[in-house]
Amino acid sequence: MRLLYLIVIQSIYSFSIVGNIYKSCFSVPFMKTQQCIRITFDNQTKASVELNGFVNKLGNVCYSFDQDELLFELDNNITDVMDKYCLSFNKTDYNKDTDSHTVVIKSSILPFRRTINLKRWKPI
Repeated sequence: MRLLYLIVIQSIYSFSIVGNIYKSCFSVPFMKTQQCIRITFDNQTKASVELNGFVNKLGNVCYSFDQDELLFELDNNITDVMDKYCLSFNKTDYNKDTDSHTVVIKSSILPFRRTINLKRWKPI
């Protein structure tokens, strides 16, 4: 019984997304192209973001967890892209059970709102 308790406690406190890669592709309205996002969690506070498709950029995100909520701050490369296309985050969420991130972005000038489901990607 003690062993089971120790395993459960270890799995709760050893949760880490460092080294994980999350990826999603979605269509961009009006452009008829795909946009792909790839996020690599480099360490406990920094992640790399790669945008491929209609927008091609590399950027970094500083992040932290407050309970189950993912808090983040974007670097200038990603902020400039979001400002250029008048995009903002409506909601961000991380689900530990499915190991996936959900991000909802919205445009302030176009009737565009997209839910992006970033799923864990394992290179072959």
